[in-house]
Amino acid sequence: MAAAAAATTRRMSRRRWPAERQEDARDLGAAEDEAAACYRRADTGKDKLFEPDLLAAFRGAVDAYARALQEAKRRDDDDDDGFFLLDEEEGCGVAGGVGFGVDEDPLEGFETRCPPGGERAVVLYTTSLRGVRKTFEDCATVRRLLEGLRVAFLERDVSMHAPYRDELRALLVGLDDAAVPPRLFVDGRYLGGANEVVTLHEQARLRPVLRRAPRRGAGDAACAVCGGAWFVVCGACSGSHRLYDAAAAAGGRVPCTGCNENGLVPCPLCS
Repeated sequence: MAAAAAATTRRMSRRRWPAERQEDARDLGAAEDEAAACYRRADTGKDKLFEPDLLAAFRGAVDAYARALQEAKRRDDDDDDGFFLLDEEEGCGVAGGVGFGVDEDPLEGFETRCPPGGERAVVLYTTSLRGVRKTFEDCATVRRLLEGLRVAFLERDVSMHAPYRDELRALLVGLDDAAVPPRLFVDGRYLGGANEVVTLHEQARLRPVLRRAPRRGAGDAACAVCGGAWFVVCGACSGSHRLYDAAAAAGGRVPCTGCNENGLVPCPLCS
């Protein structure tokens, strides 16, 4: 038995692989050698890690990327400015024969109702409460339309700040369901709620209405103070809406007069 096993082993050692298998093995070995040649382990030595040539190449790549980004932003802004200029010079044709001429003000047909601080501005009253799903989704729809047109607007959340709710009621007194957000005001004119704004967009009339509105740049970031939340925590009470008063009868706690009912104040930079 031992002799037979030894003979079988000698025959297996003398067996040759098929030509195809040998070719595949050579290709695999060549690929491994090429990958090993391309890979170089990083030298963590102090003299090698901060080579002047390497740092210069890195700075050059970063500067080139920054220049390309600025150039793309400038071209984007120029393209949009050209589109707005075309609207002003030639008018904006609308399906169905509705449009604005050269001398016609697209805001002329809307009712004058100017919110506080709404002169030469776009003001959108919204709510962040999700209790009524349709209302919340309507607010999100109008917000997306304005953001898609890159319009710089003031968003006033009536659920987070009671004075905003009072403002909206005073602005639209006498109108049915007028206090239900969203409500959009442009340059002191009342455009309406979600249905009216979406209709203007579908008729290609929303962009001409907003052509004089302030606009956001392509690379503009959120507000550095509030991060786009439109509110900041009150610094006097740290958001508790209560202050300690030793002379107060109710345990030394009095309401804070510097913030709203939620312990927040409108952002001093962007609101």
